[in-house]
Amino acid sequence: MRTPIQLIITSLLILFSFSLFSQEGEMEKQDTISLITTLQQDAYNDIQTQQLDNVLPKLIQAKKLAKEINSPTHKALVSNTLSYFFYSVYSYELAAMESTMAIGYIKEETSSVDLASAYNLYGLILIKLKDFDNASKYLDRADKIFLALNDEGELAKVKYNKGLLAFEKNEIKIALNYFSAALPVFEAKGLKFFEGYANQYIAKSLILLPANSEEEKTRNINDAKFAIEKTLILSQSYNYFKLETYSYKVLSDIEELQNNAPQALIALKEFVKNNDKLEEIHAAVLSKNIDFESNSADLDAIIATQQSDLDQQQKSITMNRFTTGLSVALIMILSLLTLSLFKNNNLRARANNL
Repeated sequence: MRTPIQLIITSLLILFSFSLFSQEGEMEKQDTISLITTLQQDAYNDIQTQQLDNVLPKLIQAKKLAKEINSPTHKALVSNTLSYFFYSVYSYELAAMESTMAIGYIKEETSSVDLASAYNLYGLILIKLKDFDNASKYLDRADKIFLALNDEGELAKVKYNKGLLAFEKNEIKIALNYFSAALPVFEAKGLKFFEGYANQYIAKSLILLPANSEEEKTRNINDAKFAIEKTLILSQSYNYFKLETYSYKVLSDIEELQNNAPQALIALKEFVKNNDKLEEIHAAVLSKNIDFESNSADLDAIIATQQSDLDQQQKSITMNRFTTGLSVALIMILSLLTLSLFKNNNLRARANNL
């Protein structure tokens, strides 16, 4: 029979061992959380630069780890990033699926930055799905949370998305006001990616904005050119390939409005070249089989949606090449007409001198 002292020593050893195991378990959990965060952030950065080859492997690994530690917050973080990935390759149905999952994981955390971010992204996706009423509701929910948290950077992102909503609804003046309000915050906070997109949409809005006079129209076009040139410099400096690609299209439109046909053609050719590359990247990513650790019914639905998106991408590539080909032809015709007029004017001038 053990003495009281032996029982005390045994109990202390058991408690000490339990404490050690608990500490080791907590340390392992923290290491896992750190790895999830690293994988998620790396994937997010890759999406912004369109370096997409390793995005899905990183996010799939992060999703498995979040499931292992059963952390709703980290499950939401990974699903939100997956949603952003699908959004970036124009697979909006899959983006919506992952976004609603992210919201579901943390919907009880009513003052959470993560929930507000999920609302903001879901609102952005709904804009692309043309569900404008619900997009507005989710953007307002995000706005309310970020306002309570006094998070200026995230509030600016909501403003930018509200600008996109207004732009899609052809409310150009309202859209321009939102983009213009968001831009200085992006600049102050060093949010370069969003700064670039705000400038791009300011340029797009300015060339569509109704003007009361030719002078105002010229000023708007000049301001648009200044904004898009800033965007191109930024996108090239930070390797934001998608931003750079579509900025060339905006620049081409501006050059055409300024009757600079040769420069419009140069910018349009850059857009066509980059856009072909971009669409090939997206199509290649969508064609890959993705294992989400889902049940077979869910996986079949995901693959079916992927195939639909891939088919749509191929149709889009064909149509885009056709329309850009027409644009190139039109600008070349304008260039030839300009050259012809220039030559005719020279001939007339010489004839008059004679």
